[in-house]
Amino acid sequence: MSESDVTAPSSALFPFQPQRNLLKTISLRYLVAGLFLLPLFTAVGLTTWLSIRNGQKAVNDLAHQLQTEVGNRISAHLDHYLSIPNQINQINLDAEALGILDLQNFNRTGKYFWKQMRVLNVGYISYANPQGEFIGVERLDNGQLLINEVSQDKTQGQLYVYQTDAQGNRIRQLAKKAYDPRTEAWYTDAVRANQPLWSQIYQWDDKPEVLSISSSYPVYDSDKKLAGVIGIDLILSQINQFLNQLDIGPSARVFIVERNGLLVGNSGSSIAYTISADKPQRLSAEDSSDPLIRATARHVATTLGGFDQMQTTQLSDFNFDGQRRFVQVLPWQDQLGLDWRIVIVTSEADFMSAIHANTRNTLILSIVALLIAVLLAVLASRWITEPLIRLSQASQAIAQGDLEQRVDVNGMGELRVLAQSFNQMVQKLQASFTELEDTNKFLEQRVAERTAALQTESQALQQEVDHLLQVVLALTAPAING
Repeated sequence: MSESDVTAPSSALFPFQPQRNLLKTISLRYLVAGLFLLPLFTAVGLTTWLSIRNGQKAVNDLAHQLQTEVGNRISAHLDHYLSIPNQINQINLDAEALGILDLQNFNRTGKYFWKQMRVLNVGYISYANPQGEFIGVERLDNGQLLINEVSQDKTQGQLYVYQTDAQGNRIRQLAKKAYDPRTEAWYTDAVRANQPLWSQIYQWDDKPEVLSISSSYPVYDSDKKLAGVIGIDLILSQINQFLNQLDIGPSARVFIVERNGLLVGNSGSSIAYTISADKPQRLSAEDSSDPLIRATARHVATTLGGFDQMQTTQLSDFNFDGQRRFVQVLPWQDQLGLDWRIVIVTSEADFMSAIHANTRNTLILSIVALLIAVLLAVLASRWITEPLIRLSQASQAIAQGDLEQRVDVNGMGELRVLAQSFNQMVQKLQASFTELEDTNKFLEQRVAERTAALQTESQALQQEVDHLLQVVLALTAPAING
């Protein structure tokens, strides 16, 4: 192995040699500034990325939390709202069993129902018997209560509508029309089931815009024979009013459907029915005039298997109108057979406005922080490197022979100590050079003196040699001549 093989560095042993050479060419000022700025840029970049990522996750969590809260509120409202008719029916049946209420006395029964309507938020209380006779109290949109009656002896099988005073007395007949309660769902469903139940959702013949559902209880005489059906109507538009009061975002929709997909109620301004051939017809959610409700129902049908397949809460999302939508479907049932689905649709955009504002503020603060950091890094690098640069320049000048160099440093303690040491070294170097010059001068003078002395001695010696030659010549001259 040659000597060069032993001493020469190998690229395999020193893979970072090019980087080391590169570091030699980098200015210390830029290197210090880069060491300051690199972690700052990294930290700000990571902070911004995490802010955006956590913001997206927060949107998903917030949407699900809001939907869960809204779903619980709607379920609680339906539990309360739909329990009232059953409680009223049970009270009336108990009153009839105790003899307090005589269902065959339509005058007293009408006033009794009227007083209940004054304190209870329901749309209709009624009773009908197998003979087609009927007594009921209706609530108008303006809150006025009307008594409706069909009897064989008094109204001859026609429906009479009466205006009432503040005590529930009939003061004026408003209308007369044909009406058979035995064709209504609230009556026929209870008779067919032979037990208390909710009727199908139906629309009133004279008011197709009214969707109602009736809690119907069959009434039996002492011989267990059907004496009639007592029912409480709930106007489903009141559910719409409640849904529209929920504050869940400007782009959100809430709607309730039966298992077959027919609308029960919904937020927004769309209606849950249409008129076909002068007859009202309920709409399914997939046929709603509201585009978002329609799109959501179709998404549930294609992605989640349809409303009739759901027995537990389902979460999903889809894109509609260029925005991401979060969907929650919540089953709701009661003891009398209602089996509905609560659907809550929220828009990502309703939540992202706050997230975007937070992200924008984060970016602005990050940029400001970076600018401040860059300024501080530049100032710090100059503060740290300027004394070192002056030391470097002074050392180069000394190397070129200029010993009149001094470095004034007002920076950190280590740099001040370094400058003082450098100045002391220069002073010692100057003293050494001065001493060397003095020595050189002394030596030169001694050399000159010695040279002069040698020259004098040489001259004297030359004179002596010349004298000796003359003596020799004088002594040898007679011999030569003789």
